[in-house]
Amino acid sequence: MSPAEFLERHYERRHVVIQRGQAEYFSDVLSLADTDAVLTRQVLADTDVQLVKTGGLAASESFTTVHGDIDPVRALQLFRRGYTLVFRSLNRRLPKLQALCRSLENDLNCDMQTNVYLTPPGSQGGRTHFDTHDVLVLQCQGTKRWRIYAGPVALPLPSQAFRSTDFDPGPVIDEFELGPGDVAYLPRGTVHDAVCGDDLSLHVTAGLLTYRWIDLLQEVLLAETLRDPELRRSLPPGYALDATARKHMVERCRVLLQNIADGTTAPAVVERFATGFRASRQPEADGQLLQEASPASVDIGTLVAVRSRLLWSITASVSETHADNRIRLQAHGTEIIFPADIEPTLREAMTRPHFKIGELSGSLDPAGQLVLVRRLLSEGVLRILKEPPEPP
Repeated sequence: MSPAEFLERHYERRHVVIQRGQAEYFSDVLSLADTDAVLTRQVLADTDVQLVKTGGLAASESFTTVHGDIDPVRALQLFRRGYTLVFRSLNRRLPKLQALCRSLENDLNCDMQTNVYLTPPGSQGGRTHFDTHDVLVLQCQGTKRWRIYAGPVALPLPSQAFRSTDFDPGPVIDEFELGPGDVAYLPRGTVHDAVCGDDLSLHVTAGLLTYRWIDLLQEVLLAETLRDPELRRSLPPGYALDATARKHMVERCRVLLQNIADGTTAPAVVERFATGFRASRQPEADGQLLQEASPASVDIGTLVAVRSRLLWSITASVSETHADNRIRLQAHGTEIIFPADIEPTLREAMTRPHFKIGELSGSLDPAGQLVLVRRLLSEGVLRILKEPPEPP
């Protein structure tokens, strides 16, 4: 399935299941050995791991040490008794899982969170429920049988989170089995549950923490409120007892909403959302220390490339009154100001798969390109390559 087909037919609309029959498909994302290494070799707090059985949580003191750290032996004893181990935000500990999240964040422009579920044979960890964020389920080992229910809420907000009291999941509308290498997408609000097969199951749920239209509109309303004093006026005195006043209030609401729609703040708020997302990205700077430790190795002819999964933009640098003949490069929260006349060279450097210092076009000679590249290397924008990468 192409990304375009997914976004058009399924994203925020309905669940989709892809069964590949390729057991090793997610081997470069997560393995049982990776999970074992995290559990047995890293220091985990009770906030990093939960043990769940049909929705019920094991008391943390039943699988932690006297210092409050996870005791892997006791945790696995509970695993043998049917409890699912839930590793929270494991992408912060496993670089290859983090790489998957960063790629998805760049494509979907939202934050990602991961939970990893290790479920014993024949067991069920979570109860029938729905989430307030979309999830991608990546089955890495074993099988799980999933059921999808009609469900009560479409695209719920966090304030509409699942509550078990008097919850009716509705009728089952789909059942499927995920095996190793399979993936499922569940829009938020999709009511579901899953039971492990005859072998232990290991799967990742990647949660999409998206911004919603209501988030944007609230910011637009706030910006308009600061601009337009009519939005700051009090409601008419006596409206609670005056039906005619309340009718006028409804009409006034329509006028004010139209004024907001016609206002000038929406473009600035949209740009602020985009800039804020780019600025919030954590730099991926592997090898940065080694580059800083050997600056002499960077010279004309050195092979460099933009860091993978980097979100960046080049815009005009504007003062309070007018454009000031400079440009700014924004990447992972850093803004770097350059003279406007080097923009063609800078764009070429940022868009080529890789290049050697000195071979870029534009106004900068090789010595000037060296200065530019050294600055971009120091800001974690570029990285040094020993040889050209293999084509994808």
